[in-house]
Amino acid sequence: MTVPIVIIGAGIGGLSTAIRLAAAGRRVVLFEQNDTVGGKMGEVAEAGFRWDTGPSVITMRHEARKLNQAVTFITSPGYLRGGDAREKLGLRGGPSRVITDKAIFGFDPQSKRMRLESIHPNTTLEDVLSNMSFEPIVPDEVPVTVPPTAEEVRLIREEIDPEKAYA
Repeated sequence: MTVPIVIIGAGIGGLSTAIRLAAAGRRVVLFEQNDTVGGKMGEVAEAGFRWDTGPSVITMRHEARKLNQAVTFITSPGYLRGGDAREKLGLRGGPSRVITDKAIFGFDPQSKRMRLESIHPNTTLEDVLSNMSFEPIVPDEVPVTVPPTAEEVRLIREEIDPEKAYA
């Protein structure tokens, strides 16, 4: 009897990993806490409108044109106007991090406003803020993002994304 590979979470990453392992002949067991699979590929439909349930981690280039106070088109609804706006629309969860090429942001638990968590090495607070069209919550002391170890870089380049799909 082959010992199965257990995958926790049937979001995009869990599903794609399970598919690749199964295609390679491995026995896979997939666990998901929600009623449906797909993670951020899920959707909520109401009053003739449709929203995806939104990613929990958003990666993007750090540019003022992408980091706006208000937007004209929503692809991933985030926390909308803050507070309990997501819940009122029936959207579960919400993003936990926004990772740009300059900084990492989280969200204030009560207001849901974007909060600066760390600045990447060789980047200044002025550079981060001047490339945004709104001001996030900024702590008195902003830590520097811990760079990846040599082993983490090797894993990303050789194991996780050798074809540079996310480079």
